Amino acid sequence: MSRQNKLNALAQGIIDNVDGCLGASVVDLETGFALAAAVHDDSLELDLAAAYATEMVKAKMKAIKALGLESDLNDIVLTFEDQLHIITPITSKNFIYTVFTPDVDPVQELHGVIAYNRAQPLGTLTAEEQPRHAAPHPWAA
Repeated sequence: MSRQNKLNALAQGIIDNVDGCLGASVVDLETGFALAAAVHDDSLELDLAAAYATEMVKAKMKAIKALGLESDLNDIVLTFEDQLHIITPITSKNFIYTVFTPDVDPVQELHGVIAYNRAQPLGTLTAEEQPRHAAPHPWAA
């Protein structure tokens, strides 16, 4: 399976397997471009959201470094009246941008889908770029 097919399958797998997911995209941290996306709601502008989210992730990573924290960034959660947005870094160069209905708590399920997809590396990524989340999930084993 090509890298692009794996990225597409990851985005589609998230919206198919995580309750309340309206859309998911895999985003390049350097450019802000969505490398793959899947939506249940065509009104979502995931490309635009991904571009702005890129700036948030970069700023958070700079803050972590400036503060001398020994932790990795796991998630950035944005809550709105009618949506929940979660930004999840999956490699040093990519993150997943997801949008959910506000009535769900999808973090554990989201991490489960990401962990499940770890078993199928994203093409020719280096070991450093491979997804680092390994949250346990009953069906991800």
